[in-house]
Amino acid sequence: MDNHVSFDDVFVARKQFEKGRSSETMSSQKEAYQRVRGIMASEKLFDIEQEPQKVRDRYGPTQFAQQTLIARPSGFQHGH
Repeated sequence: MDNHVSFDDVFVARKQFEKGRSSETMSSQKEAYQRVRGIMASEKLFDIEQEPQKVRDRYGPTQFAQQTLIARPSGFQHGH
């Protein structure tokens, strides 16, 4: 059984929930969701191969290290 829920599944469910509802809170949440969706769609943003080898070596080869490397604030990415 596949329990994976895609971003598109969430988007469709959210659209169905929003039908007939409108408020400042819903609007704000919708804007935040659109920003996050745009960020998540950026494959380049999560490509640690773009990092200098020296930086990747500092973090190490583990999955946790790679996820930490990806999660750094954007100002610290790609050797900056």
